[in-house]
Amino acid sequence: MSKPSLGEDNLNAGLKVMLQSGYLGASVRDICAAAGAPHGSFTNRFRSKEAFAEEVLSFPGATVRKLTEEEMTVYRAPFPTPESRRPTRRFPNEIPIAGEPADVYSSLEKAHEL
Repeated sequence: MSKPSLGEDNLNAGLKVMLQSGYLGASVRDICAAAGAPHGSFTNRFRSKEAFAEEVLSFPGATVRKLTEEEMTVYRAPFPTPESRRPTRRFPNEIPIAGEPADVYSSLEKAHEL
């Protein structure tokens, strides 16, 4: 049996990392570390984290069955471009936890002083 390619290692590791951390919590760095693969192997195969997620959705074992092109179109429809996905990636990073991010935390503190 042949050894899995780095791309397959990234897919296997990425699936596990995404199941544990969720899409937003899984960074490319985490996926590469879990795969034991260099960051370049990820960026050589996948144009973006979104492209990686699409391939993971088609990976055997990631879903009950392979998604059809029509289903993938529906999946992609709300956010067809990287720019349109920016708010969904940014919002979780703006939730204040333990005083960070400081500007958001400060704004909320001031709002509650009233």
